[in-house]
Amino acid sequence: MSYWRNLLILVLLQFVAPPLWACSRPPGEAQPTEGELVQKAKAVFVAHVYRTTEGSRSIDSSEKLFPVVEGEFRVIEVLKGVPPSNGKVTTLVPSPGNCAVLLVAGVDYVFFIQEGHDFIWWPDGSQAFTNLHATEPKRFLERLRTLATERPQ
Repeated sequence: MSYWRNLLILVLLQFVAPPLWACSRPPGEAQPTEGELVQKAKAVFVAHVYRTTEGSRSIDSSEKLFPVVEGEFRVIEVLKGVPPSNGKVTTLVPSPGNCAVLLVAGVDYVFFIQEGHDFIWWPDGSQAFTNLHATEPKRFLERLRTLATERPQ
């Protein structure tokens, strides 16, 4: 009995697992380094999100509308480039496999804005910080400051 139950669980997991891997890199492809993420980004900045709103929007000139969250922010520090002049970032409503950054009002973030689109995604480097003054965020931001001032090779 245990064999059939385990087999059923494995079969069901195959239907659930692929969406969870949708944001993963293909086997053998390395995760980009912090330097590569900074170099690729058109803007990198630290900001405090003070308001979020839900909406819907098309992605990449598609007519299909997707649920999105828009975050209004106050810039804390610019590390590279120029933050969006409207003071807003947008991401998909988080769901398994869509690479969205969970935007929460009252939280500080480092945002990596890419050339060609204005959505923020965690694989591009964007992430939240609950305490910018903690040891690890301070070290991370120090590394980003150094990388942002280096010339690409």
